[in-house]
Amino acid sequence: MKRRDQSDQTFDSPSTDSVKDGDRSLFHTIADLSPEGLTIIENGVVVFANDKICEILGVERDDVASLSSFDFAAPEEKTRLQRIAAEMRSGSRLLDELHFWIERPSDGERRYLRNRYVPLRREGQVIGRLVLTEDITAKKLEARKQAQNEERARHAQ
Repeated sequence: MKRRDQSDQTFDSPSTDSVKDGDRSLFHTIADLSPEGLTIIENGVVVFANDKICEILGVERDDVASLSSFDFAAPEEKTRLQRIAAEMRSGSRLLDELHFWIERPSDGERRYLRNRYVPLRREGQVIGRLVLTEDITAKKLEARKQAQNEERARHAQ
């Protein structure tokens, strides 16, 4: 599979003031119909989260902005995610995709997520990122089950 050039993965983020109310309403409608969780972060602040990301994380929309990825990360993931975040802040790592386990604060349910990151630019400067989140728990568990079955089959021979 051909990997897209990094320049293909960015888009200019319009100033909030320049988005017409009708355009904003259409955007929210489209975003809320998305099968993926969608979070927009500008200057370190969550400025938008769709219904799907709230469902995946098990939180209300108003709570998304006050929580960080570390509030959701499963205990075994926290050290790895902190290292990745530090590398991103220092500029030594550019992240376009990340898979990790979370534990939902609302019910403790574990989910395996795939996040894809798209830099947001305004006037040529990166001001934030678009985060697309997919719950791939079922795929992860099925792959684990298949690997276990294959291992059992090897030992049975």
